[in-house]
Formats: sequence, structure tokens, C-alpha cells
Amino acid sequence: MQTYKISNLFRLRVGDYRILYTIDEIVKIISIENIDNRGDIYKRY
Repeated sequence: MQTYKISNLFRLRVGDYRILYTIDEIVKIISIENIDNRGDIYKRY
């Protein structure tokens, strides 16, 4: 896993897609921030 500019932003590869998500360990919530094609997803971050 790799962390990005936003704290606790992680990535997961699923086929040709990337899922960017954050983890709130205090509340125990995983939030999906973005799902997009692997080549396009990083333009936003």
C-alpha cells in the first residue's frame, strides 16, 4: 500500500481499476474516495 497527499489515503488495484480509500481506525470505517481507470485516477491527486 502507498500513502498519498491526503493522510490515510490508500490504493488497491482490481484488474484495470484502482480504488482509493481512507481508513478511520478510531470509528472503524473504510471510506471509498474514488474508483477509476488505473491511468486516470492519479490526475486528481
